[in-house]
Amino acid sequence: MDMQEERFFSKVILVGFAAGLISGAIGGIGLTYAFHAGWIGPYGLETGQSSSVSVKASQPKELDNHIISVVARALPSVVSIEISTEVSQLSGAFDGMGQNFFNDPFFNFPLPEQPDASSTASTSTQKRLIGGGTGFFISSDGFIATNKHVIQDKNAEYTVVLQDGERYTAKVVAIDPVLDLGMLSIEGDHFPYLELGDSDGARIGQTVIAIGNALGEFQNTVTKGVISGKDRHLIAGDIFGTDVIEGAIQTDAAINPGNSGGPLLDLNGKVVGINTAISDGAQSLGFALPSNVLQRANESVQKYGRIVRPWIGVRYITLDKNYADIHGISYDHGVVIAENKSTEAPSIIKDSPADKADLKEGDIILEVNGEPINEKHSLSGLVAKYAPGDPIKLKIARGDQEMEGDLLLEERPADIK
Repeated sequence: MDMQEERFFSKVILVGFAAGLISGAIGGIGLTYAFHAGWIGPYGLETGQSSSVSVKASQPKELDNHIISVVARALPSVVSIEISTEVSQLSGAFDGMGQNFFNDPFFNFPLPEQPDASSTASTSTQKRLIGGGTGFFISSDGFIATNKHVIQDKNAEYTVVLQDGERYTAKVVAIDPVLDLGMLSIEGDHFPYLELGDSDGARIGQTVIAIGNALGEFQNTVTKGVISGKDRHLIAGDIFGTDVIEGAIQTDAAINPGNSGGPLLDLNGKVVGINTAISDGAQSLGFALPSNVLQRANESVQKYGRIVRPWIGVRYITLDKNYADIHGISYDHGVVIAENKSTEAPSIIKDSPADKADLKEGDIILEVNGEPINEKHSLSGLVAKYAPGDPIKLKIARGDQEMEGDLLLEERPADIK
């Protein structure tokens, strides 16, 4: 798996439901992030109807009315995802811990009632609700997008609850091998769904709307803010693991525990991002995966039945001026294929595209198809633009020489961590 050693710009946690966190701790299933049991998502304006809005600063009422309309159209497209499992996975495991898991203020709300440890035998087959999240329809035939950390427990059962209270048993369709994306499906048709916007066209300063089940309790909570930044590169997670988030959208629209997997909407009612993470120790710092990432994942599921990601097959360190100065390297951009003697985690994966292209430890990869690798454009981000089977050209520095070489991308194996 392509990996990078990155500086932490901030400590970031994936937002979610405490009960899901506990489920991950017990079952080893990684439900360690915040779950959005919320409702979000605008299902787009009818075909032929203009979705643009022009509001002057002197017309706050018109803007308010427009936002109210966007939210009203969005709510039926957003679902609550309930996570349940056998109570034997929880019995007695957290005696004496109290309700504030790890003393984290983001998880300071009531947890599901736990059975007494002495009664484990009699309750081992009981099924309990242990977490929740948010999702939203992306097609009329029941496909639902959410975060990977919401639905990655293979031992759990998932129930989708619509705005009107109707309940459906959900099936996990796809889990992204790299990003915090996942997809569910339910039986049925004619569901109201959200239209995906072009996240590349989103602008800093534009108004966005987040809707979700705040704290897993206050359903259909709506917050409004602006896009504060784009192309953020950060590491999100907690004591159970971390995820690298590429090209994230930063927003000051309040994103609370209970909002994971919910959409971030523009004023046209289109999804520009999927709410994923909040900053620990800072206010008004939320992050969303770009909608274009979801669009590519959805296309992959429709074509292959799973989320397919291309890969090169190297572990690397991002090169910056500080690293270059310390190691006497004349380049201040690119990535260095790290020297690693470990047979369990080699720098160049055996039989990977990099191995077949004869890349070496110590090589500095400078460009992908003429695009420089730097802080804003990572190697994995540039590779993600292509599909398995696509040829790419790499510019490489090896010793005192620069060279170009061809590499054929392949699908990232599911068992690579």
